[in-house]
Amino acid sequence: MRFWNEWADEHWDMLALALAFTMALAFAAAMAVAFNALTTRLGEPTLVPTLSVTRAVDDARTTLETATP
Repeated sequence: MRFWNEWADEHWDMLALALAFTMALAFAAAMAVAFNALTTRLGEPTLVPTLSVTRAVDDARTTLETATP
């Protein structure tokens, strides 16, 4: 038991620094999750290709295919 007491007395600063870094990392991760949760709109409609977009893409493909030698 004496060994651990001496070791802790000699290395308390490194232990405190490691604990502070770990707590800061956990806090940063929690803030990132909270920010994403607060800024994301729920129920936002997803963008799906419409028929006009699909036709435009097909027209562009056929134009490129016929234009290339």
